Amino acid sequence: MDVVLPLVVLLFCMTEAQDRVTLSPVNLNVVRGGEARFTCTVHNSAWTTMILRLNKDSVVVVSKKTGVVDSLNSNVTAEKSNEDSWVLVLRSTEREDEGQVTCEVFAVESQTAFLFVQEKGCVAIQGESRLVYKDSRVWFQCRAAGWFPKPLVQWQVDGKKEVKQSQHNESNSSFVEVVGGLFTVTTNLTLRAVRSTRVDCLASVSALPEPLKSSVNLTVVAEVLQEAGDRTDLVILSACLGVLLLLLLVCIATVLCYRRRTQIKENLQEVIRFDQPGPERNTVAGATGGMLNLGYSSEGTNEDDGVGNTGASSQPSYATFHHVPDVLDNSSMSPSSQSHTKQFQQQGSQTSSIRAITTV
Repeated sequence: MDVVLPLVVLLFCMTEAQDRVTLSPVNLNVVRGGEARFTCTVHNSAWTTMILRLNKDSVVVVSKKTGVVDSLNSNVTAEKSNEDSWVLVLRSTEREDEGQVTCEVFAVESQTAFLFVQEKGCVAIQGESRLVYKDSRVWFQCRAAGWFPKPLVQWQVDGKKEVKQSQHNESNSSFVEVVGGLFTVTTNLTLRAVRSTRVDCLASVSALPEPLKSSVNLTVVAEVLQEAGDRTDLVILSACLGVLLLLLLVCIATVLCYRRRTQIKENLQEVIRFDQPGPERNTVAGATGGMLNLGYSSEGTNEDDGVGNTGASSQPSYATFHHVPDVLDNSSMSPSSQSHTKQFQQQGSQTSSIRAITTV
């Protein structure tokens, strides 16, 4: 007797377990316009008919033998997963679809789950990117409007660390308003500008896989000036290199000019040495004592004058003679020059038009 009673209890529990129906997930959050899917599974193969209800209204009737018998909502349908499992699919969900989802199996049991339809709004940081001085305080305002339920709004700096309102050292504030059943959250943040960074405002609800984000850039002027200083140093370095290159070119040009002038001077000296008189001219100069014969003319008498021709062509050109002084110092003349003078006097006696030189 003591052994039979536990066996009866175990058999009853196994029968109850076989008769169970499961509906999953128990709670489902979707964004308005999205798709909701619930899976109803019967653990008793003896079932015949399944009714899927939305807010106690029948939407789909499923027969184990024939499948979907009736669909009372165009946005709701059922898909077979396996022999004893069906998926309730709700497309283009609206706020009115929010509520209970029931899977009822005849002669077995029913299970209930809950559908929550959320509204995704928008988020934006007011204003544009900021340019501020270092260590100054910068004020940002983020507005998340048109959400349901109330969104979670957070600040994020430089994309690395989330700035929660309760943990941030700077002053911040936020307020909430509800318009038409939708929430609008406005939050303010004040930061001390230490370095250039990016500021993000994130808003989300549980149905969103990722939060919506709005970003602005915070640029610190001190860093901009530092970059400008670096560019100035680069310009100065480039200018110095340019000056050094110019000096090098000037030096090269100076050396080339000096070498050219030296070469020209050497060529000129060589030309002068080439133009100096040779040994024959030195002999003639020695014979005349190195003195200029002032009475010489290249247009003097020719050989025809010795035979007595007195034509117009034999007349000398007096304009070509240099002025001869009347008196010459005999002591300054060498014997050779005196003999040349006497010879010139003898030749001059033949023509009265030639002025004679008298030696005193």
